Amino acid sequence: MKETVILGKMDKLVPHLEAGLETIAKAGYKPVVRNLGGLAVVADQGILNFTLLFPQDSVKFEIKEVYQLMADLVSKILINYGCKVEVGEVPQSYCPGNFDLSISGKKFAGLAQRRIGRALAISIYLSVSGDQAKRGQIVQQFYQEGIRREETNFQYPDVDPTCMATLSELLGKELSVNQVVQDLKETLSQLGARLKNYEVTSLDQERYYEYLDKK
Repeated sequence: MKETVILGKMDKLVPHLEAGLETIAKAGYKPVVRNLGGLAVVADQGILNFTLLFPQDSVKFEIKEVYQLMADLVSKILINYGCKVEVGEVPQSYCPGNFDLSISGKKFAGLAQRRIGRALAISIYLSVSGDQAKRGQIVQQFYQEGIRREETNFQYPDVDPTCMATLSELLGKELSVNQVVQDLKETLSQLGARLKNYEVTSLDQERYYEYLDKK
């Protein structure tokens, strides 16, 4: 994915939004707003984003359950690298949440969810490689310029770029997004999933965006 800062709905409400957006543009990133919950996150070629859909038909999933399933999936993937994933909020990370994923206190992934039709969607952004310090600084500067120490009705994170890291840094091994995708596929297969490639058509995309516009 190209250099993008994906903003949450609450991020649009900072007192000085235009000033905040200007800091993103100066860093060479493009701001967009997502329909999932949560706050600002950064996406670029070193970040893996994917979503799991849990149909709410025969089996009813609770929101906490799907968060835990995603956390367990990532933990299982990383067992092969000899590390233990911690689950819990890293307050000064960007887009902090109860299901932040970290290693030795450094956050490398965050989760968000929403309902899509009769399904629960759980999405993850996972920092694989690249300059995580720069990513943190971009979001930090967005809030600094967007809020300018004014009082707000919403509690935005006081971002500290040093509390986040990439998997490559944490594992001491240079990883690529493609490698992690392959690890993901292998882990899903081991868990009994049947994987099938599906080519998304322009009509599929059009219907999807029409659906989101109605939400």
